[in-house]
Amino acid sequence: MIDGVRSVTALAALIAPPATIDNLLAELESLGMISRGDVGIASPAPAPVALLAPKLPATPDQTTPALPLAHVRCHATRILIEMLGPAAEPLCVKIESTADWPEFVDSVKRARDIVHGMRGSATANQFTERLEAVMQGR
Repeated sequence: MIDGVRSVTALAALIAPPATIDNLLAELESLGMISRGDVGIASPAPAPVALLAPKLPATPDQTTPALPLAHVRCHATRILIEMLGPAAEPLCVKIESTADWPEFVDSVKRARDIVHGMRGSATANQFTERLEAVMQGR
């Protein structure tokens, strides 16, 4: 839904109730998942909201799991979709775009925080447990 073209007003029309759009966008922005464009006073329409490009860490992590990152990313996104449905899409995009393990772990932590905010601590814990089971080969 957040594609860098659609305005905040257009996003608000897709969400019920529309008054929550500012809160949702502020949460996504605080988690580093989106960036709001500059909004000028003379601007005829609110600026679009775009996904942020992932930031690569300066040095690679020396303690990476034995499983391929692509395998674990796939399972992480599958778990999120099962838990959140279509609302998981931005989180899945962020996780799928990770290039290495440190970046993946950072994205999963952010996703867990969002799952906690949307579905509570029990579901957030279940997300973590299920992902850890995949990483341990269970």
